[in-house]
Amino acid sequence: GEGFVSEAPWPVYVHDLVDEKIQKAEEIIQGLVHDISEIKKIVDVAPEKIHLYLAPEWKWDVFDIAREVGRPDIGRIMGQSVQKNVHDDKKEIADFAKKISREMTRIKYVGHLDEYQILSDSLDYISGEVGAQVIIHQDADYDPEGKAKNAMPYKPAIFME
Repeated sequence: GEGFVSEAPWPVYVHDLVDEKIQKAEEIIQGLVHDISEIKKIVDVAPEKIHLYLAPEWKWDVFDIAREVGRPDIGRIMGQSVQKNVHDDKKEIADFAKKISREMTRIKYVGHLDEYQILSDSLDYISGEVGAQVIIHQDADYDPEGKAKNAMPYKPAIFME
């Protein structure tokens, strides 16, 4: 090489090289580890198993509709969700629309992610960080505390035992 590293120019940031979906995947993983650690502090119990429940497809559909609407308009989000028949339970859609209308400004939505794949690929890391076996659920086949309903896109629900 030529010259000294201390005299070399600083690297230039190139936004086009940033993959927002990969960054969001990292946020999901780190957020989960943090949330689990906080819950463990509160309940003061060392769980053997931690169950993660992923958001059902209809919640992703409502998120897409909310992004199209572009502002927190619960009525329009509800109307389009019902019109597109994203889910059978209108009350559940309404509750979720209210919840995400508050969240949309806070969450940077980068589109649908394969959370199952992201978490599966990171399972050893997550288990190591939280000190317990981690089980990923795509549906509520095992949900003794009814936590699965709290799952949101980018924010899986957590149950510890």
